[in-house]
Amino acid sequence: MRIAMLLLLISASISLVAQDNRFVIWNANGISETVSVPYEKDQTGDVITNVISVGDAAAVDLSSIAGIMKTTTIGEWIVRKLTYTFEPSTNPNCLYLVDENTEISAEMAKSLEGLNVVKGTNAADIVLTSGFPFFTPRDFTANNIRYERSFDKGTQRGVGGGWQTIVLPFDVQTVTADGQNLKWFADANDDADFWVFKFVGGNDNTALFDYNSDSKLSAATPYIVAVPDQSWAGSEFSLEGKTLAFCGENVAVSNTAPQAIGSGNLSFVGTYIGAAELVNAYVMNSAGSSFAPNSIVEPFNAYVHSKNGKPAGVHIYIDFGDGTETGIGTVYSKAARRDQMVYDLQGRRLSTLSKGVYVVDGKKVVVR
Repeated sequence: MRIAMLLLLISASISLVAQDNRFVIWNANGISETVSVPYEKDQTGDVITNVISVGDAAAVDLSSIAGIMKTTTIGEWIVRKLTYTFEPSTNPNCLYLVDENTEISAEMAKSLEGLNVVKGTNAADIVLTSGFPFFTPRDFTANNIRYERSFDKGTQRGVGGGWQTIVLPFDVQTVTADGQNLKWFADANDDADFWVFKFVGGNDNTALFDYNSDSKLSAATPYIVAVPDQSWAGSEFSLEGKTLAFCGENVAVSNTAPQAIGSGNLSFVGTYIGAAELVNAYVMNSAGSSFAPNSIVEPFNAYVHSKNGKPAGVHIYIDFGDGTETGIGTVYSKAARRDQMVYDLQGRRLSTLSKGVYVVDGKKVVVR
């Protein structure tokens, strides 16, 4: 009878421990759900294993369970050990949150290796993957954070195209490709590797962009980005087909939604989570040359919204304030300037360019 009573107490103690373990998950839209942790005995009956599965969650608060790995003794009887296994979210951008004072068990720490862990208000290393949504229920600081994007199509000199939209939840301080730091053009006379333009206005049929002269890409701010193809300086300096990493160090990551930058009838709207039922929206076309009617936009991208809408099939064209739709047709990358034959109108070969008219490979070129 005494043994039976002890076993009953032990069983009740285990059940209460398991029932007290709950965690919170958020989907990409920021809707939360509290989930109870299930538990099962293994075949030997010595261990209770809790399997945590979070589906496609965008964020998970593990503060209440990350440190639990218990073996309790009542007299000479040992209560079975309570442990966890963990199935990560199918969303690689999922954040796994724990409090600053949460003691993470060895089993849980192993499950969290390589994932985006936020402890309190700090994260050591965050990696964001293109094509998957992102949401954070709390503000935090990331020691290191990066987002990678492939640029399979570059912009062609004198023709344009190859533009992509981008918006990120942190200040981008550096951009790299193949481990090398890249520089974006601050203006038309800069000596740089690729282009970042910001939205500055527009009218019914045109979205106007200008050079981003800041030393960073600001968090929650949408931009358009393009890289040079081989027409600029050959394969050695082309970034076409490259993956660019947008990086920040010791930067704030906020749960604030991206900005919608408005001007008249048009606004430029960023999204971290993507959307599939947009109305009066225009998304960058596959050629990267204009914004076409589309109800779908991918995460970490932006779209143009028209308050009044437009007739079917009408595009919104990109303008850079110089009367062209390329904006960079006569602006050469540093590689192109170094490798091409550049002369002034007096026939003297030049190594650097300022504003003016030049002869490049036998053709007149205006540098603004």
